[in-house]
Amino acid sequence: SPVYRPIFSPTTLWYVYGPCLSLTILLYYQTQITIQSDTSQIKRLNWFSDDIAFHFNPRFNEDGKQVIVRTTRIRDVWGPEERELPFFPFSPGKPFEVSVVNSQSCSALEVNNEYLLHYSHRIKELHQITHIQIRQNVVLKHVHIEQNSSFHFQLFILSPAFFLESCFLRVPYVQVLPEGLKDQTQITISGEPKPNAEKFAIDICKGDNIAFHFNPRFNEDGNQVIVRTTRIEGVWGPEERELPFFPFSPGKPFEVSILCTSSGYRVEVNNEYLLHYSHRIKELHQITHIQIRQNVVLKHVHIGM
Repeated sequence: SPVYRPIFSPTTLWYVYGPCLSLTILLYYQTQITIQSDTSQIKRLNWFSDDIAFHFNPRFNEDGKQVIVRTTRIRDVWGPEERELPFFPFSPGKPFEVSVVNSQSCSALEVNNEYLLHYSHRIKELHQITHIQIRQNVVLKHVHIEQNSSFHFQLFILSPAFFLESCFLRVPYVQVLPEGLKDQTQITISGEPKPNAEKFAIDICKGDNIAFHFNPRFNEDGNQVIVRTTRIEGVWGPEERELPFFPFSPGKPFEVSILCTSSGYRVEVNNEYLLHYSHRIKELHQITHIQIRQNVVLKHVHIGM
């Protein structure tokens, strides 16, 4: 099933599209990464460290040739390039899966389950690797990071022991849905309200219209409520507020699961049924994107069947 990633902030394993692709991968010892993606949009992510331990850069047309440049940058100086390849595994518009297995001596890469190359470490202080960056003409669908088969991350690893908020998805967050929604499309959102959160919102949108506005409010005149409504041509419809319980707490992690059905949206929080919202905009195939905003730290978004 398709897994779409945001326009502005993914991570580790990818499918590629476009005339030029540049990926910068910084990894831990014995860290395995899997990347999936397809179609075409530009992804950029800017971080805070200057050295690049492993620069993996497929180029689709460099003087008429297809090459993958591998190198390292230390103190703004690029080292010698490695370019030898048994084959060039990428095609514009075609999905791929890149797997990177990091060992003590090198990073070994497979593409679509076929060995491609290895890159010997030039920066050997693996415990000081800080982040992964992916940029240029690639659509990112899925990232998986696994360390010694005991750590499973969908986003960034900053160290084996901790995350920083900057490694999470940027808010406000927009997830494009090029094929819209279908009956039984599942949207899973993991995050946590900020410690001083007043409210946050999850919007399923059809262009400027909002098909489903899901808006937890932590203190509305002393009450905790979740407002659900629809906005069409700038006009908000009637609100639904009834709840069996309020499932969110500031600073505490949550997982929201929204199942799109033929009749509406079925919402669970932390694997417990919460509510159903009947469709007011019924053209599911015309749904264009999801947006998440306000007082929330966003960790992961998954869309599939």
